[in-house]
Amino acid sequence: MAKVEKKVFELTKDYTSASGEKYVFQKVAPAEWLDILDDVDGEGKKGKNKRLYAAALEHVIVQPKKELNDFEDFAEVDEVVTAAVRFQQGK
Repeated sequence: MAKVEKKVFELTKDYTSASGEKYVFQKVAPAEWLDILDDVDGEGKKGKNKRLYAAALEHVIVQPKKELNDFEDFAEVDEVVTAAVRFQQGK
């Protein structure tokens, strides 16, 4: 039987947005991430995106610590949260 290698993910990642802002992402344990996603999904469709963005800012984006209203431009928060979620998913 061929040996299967486990894919090892980085626990943190430096990210620089298109605007030049620097961020640090941190992996959340898979079980905890699924709990977060369940919480985001569990409250219905209304506000789901807002809950997901807030959860990514709280749990995955660790530096600088920001909340949704700390961003002046939605494009910036969208770019950063999308990159953070992709990092969390191992993509």
